[in-house]
Amino acid sequence: MSDSVTKRGPEQFDDEWRNLLFGVRRSIRYNARRRRFFDFLRQFTSAIGVIFGSATFFTLLNKTDPFYPAVAAALVTVFSTIDLVIGTAMKARLHDDLCRRFIELERQMELATRPIDAPSLAKFTARRLEIEADEPPVHRILDMMCHNELARAMGYERSHLAYIRFYQRWLAHFFDVQDHNIKTYGELEQAKSK
Repeated sequence: MSDSVTKRGPEQFDDEWRNLLFGVRRSIRYNARRRRFFDFLRQFTSAIGVIFGSATFFTLLNKTDPFYPAVAAALVTVFSTIDLVIGTAMKARLHDDLCRRFIELERQMELATRPIDAPSLAKFTARRLEIEADEPPVHRILDMMCHNELARAMGYERSHLAYIRFYQRWLAHFFDVQDHNIKTYGELEQAKSK
């Protein structure tokens, strides 16, 4: 065991434990949001397929202008291709599995004996890293949104929350926009006071 581990006191173990538990809870929220997003996307593309597929069928039966069935068929093809390329069902299952694994880790952490010592902290940190190894790249903006949501639920002060712009929230499931510029409200207040 290194000197840095042996010199840490119980208060530092408690802080690291709280940070680890916060991270696990944030990961639960993140993966639950990703699962809901991919479920919604799958349902949306399926609905488009049913609606425009039916429209194609009925316009062909009525022998109307061939332009409308062609457009409807093209829309069905485009949305079905998007669903297939993204793999919404597979991604929803992946995030559901990750969410369940993080929930199980949180359960085990809650059942762990107190006070927390170095071996317990190392064991649970290693378990978290094992789960994260199976996680696809994290969308940082969405992760910060989950951080804010959890911090509010746990009663943290506003200064600990990240300031996220409306367009960053809108695009959070697709890609990160200016994630390197995110500041907490506390950091923004400090910058204003200087």
